[in-house]
Amino acid sequence: PIEDISLFLTLRKMLKAICPGLVLSYTIKPAIYGSLASASLKIPHFAIITGLGYVFIQGGIKKSILRSFVILLYKIALKHAKSVWFLNIDDQECFLSHGIIQPSQAMLLDGEGIDTEFFKACPKAPQEEFIFLLIARMLWDKGVGDFVKAAQMFKKIEGLYF
Repeated sequence: PIEDISLFLTLRKMLKAICPGLVLSYTIKPAIYGSLASASLKIPHFAIITGLGYVFIQGGIKKSILRSFVILLYKIALKHAKSVWFLNIDDQECFLSHGIIQPSQAMLLDGEGIDTEFFKACPKAPQEEFIFLLIARMLWDKGVGDFVKAAQMFKKIEGLYF
């Protein structure tokens, strides 16, 4: 908590010095503390929610208490946000169902994924090894299982490489 208060104060000091016309916060701590700092200085702000994070995964009583605290922080921080952008519908619905934001604040982005029209599969060159790569934190909730299934599916498609 002391580090988080320090982060808020540092962000507020920086925003006050810079005097931006708009603040766009990306990920959990900037969304909370950046939004709080922006609101305290009456700077218009938006937040991008890239995922719900650890506290929204089911768990015991400690995680439930922490989740309640994080929800409260989000509610306070995002109350005056011009808009809150989400990368997936499940996260958006979670924020709406918990009353963290108003429906008028929510906006669903098309995502940050790969343009599959630009990055198309090419015929496999002879004697090339098939490689399937995942760049992510190796957590089941981050899609490791989906990655394995996708890799197995692509591996069955002969003659293609990425």
